Amino acid sequence: MENIFITGVSGYIGQKLVAFLDGKADVQTIVGIDIRAPSIQTGKLVFYKKDVREPVGDILLEHGIDTVVHLAYVVPPLHDKSLMENVNIGGTRNILASLLKSPVEQIIYTSSATAYGFHADNDNPLTEDSPLRGNDDFVYSKNKKEIERLFSRFSKDNPGYTVSILRPSFVAGPVFDNPLARHMKKKFVLLPSATSTRHVRHSWILPGPLKKARLLVKRRFYAKYPFIRIPIPLGRIGSFYAQYRHVPDHVDDLRSHCQGRGRHL
Repeated sequence: MENIFITGVSGYIGQKLVAFLDGKADVQTIVGIDIRAPSIQTGKLVFYKKDVREPVGDILLEHGIDTVVHLAYVVPPLHDKSLMENVNIGGTRNILASLLKSPVEQIIYTSSATAYGFHADNDNPLTEDSPLRGNDDFVYSKNKKEIERLFSRFSKDNPGYTVSILRPSFVAGPVFDNPLARHMKKKFVLLPSATSTRHVRHSWILPGPLKKARLLVKRRFYAKYPFIRIPIPLGRIGSFYAQYRHVPDHVDDLRSHCQGRGRHL
């Protein structure tokens, strides 16, 4: 990689990636787009204030971009779901179309384990070969599934490109802010119980230094407080409360298997 283009560069992961790539001798230029400027400033970073749905072909040509990292995605739920999907899916279509008249050779997309969907009969653990069944009633999961289909179609129609898709699990940690992370930081945390084991296992990713093509360091952790079993009716009341407090955004996130294991990294 010499000249890298990053969408959603001002997000948490985008800025961590810039800091990581800035120290790499084989990276000459980092070009990023977002609707707001990143707080990080480096000698290699060239920033353009652009919506991911705006044409970027001229930027890819001007800087001789060979690798694209597509991170732009509306994460917090919007009341206008059609706008959220327009940005997520329309933005991806725009980026893929822009590649066709550019020197780009590789595109890396950060998808999500939520693309598998939250189902009681999910593979446990999930692997790269597990079917993508993102829940249609959960826009984040639905869009991740649909975007992966766009990439699959693009890859088949344009075999000359190297397409890499990462499906990280939930991101949580002391400096990361999302609904699930905020929920896990509470003193009283509602989590599902397991009938066969003492603890319910979930896959997590801790935000931190990004390493090589994997971008994220996989770790697994448990809450530091002991698990206390509560009666089912009380648990249902808690789930009802969580839904209306929007923590987490989709209660099935915690009720169903979503534990992944990468085999092809």
